[in-house]
Amino acid sequence: MAKKAAVDLVEDDEEEEHTRQCACWTCEEEILLCQCWVETSENDEIGADRSEDSLWGQVMQDFNTSTVFGFRIRHMLTGKWSRVNGDCQKFNAIYKHLECKSGENEADHIENAKINFAAQ
Repeated sequence: MAKKAAVDLVEDDEEEEHTRQCACWTCEEEILLCQCWVETSENDEIGADRSEDSLWGQVMQDFNTSTVFGFRIRHMLTGKWSRVNGDCQKFNAIYKHLECKSGENEADHIENAKINFAAQ
């Protein structure tokens, strides 16, 4: 029986180590998470009225199928999504609040919003 407990500890250690190894997110992973969330949440064939568990289960499956960086569990995805989505909401508020200056094109307007966002 002690032998089985030792095996379980090793398996737990391996899973914990696997999770720790991919704790840092790359920019590519953040973009992939956003793409998976948008594709899943806006997919009419899947249905917009799905439960949160169903939505994040699909996002997690799509993300882990597409990534080359490492496996992510739901908690990792939802935690990162909360931070990324919060930043997107802040940027959007700044963008909408800034008025386009005379002679300014869309790219200039976005750049001004980026500068204001970085300053906060």
